Amino acid sequence: MSTKNPKSIKSLLLDECSAVAALGEQARTHQTLVQHVRDALPDAYRKHIFAAELSDDILTVICDSATWATNVRFYSEKLLLNVAPDHKSVISRVVVKVRPHRRS
Repeated sequence: MSTKNPKSIKSLLLDECSAVAALGEQARTHQTLVQHVRDALPDAYRKHIFAAELSDDILTVICDSATWATNVRFYSEKLLLNVAPDHKSVISRVVVKVRPHRRS
């Protein structure tokens, strides 16, 4: 059994080399991407964006229903133009999906 003192959560979060800090940075990057997607859409659409992911050159947007996903697809070109520069990326296409609903 190890006799080392455990590290505080604060020190783990502040240590740039820790996995916890890397995870926190990924979460911030993800949240920024979601916000940029929301900002590129009309106000009524924004609350229906659940998540977004940028992988290779594909922007995937997750909506809360099929109805809103269909509406967001009409804004694919605007998302291509507005989101890519904010993330210093080239986005070749937008994929819009529906968030699966959890069963109770």
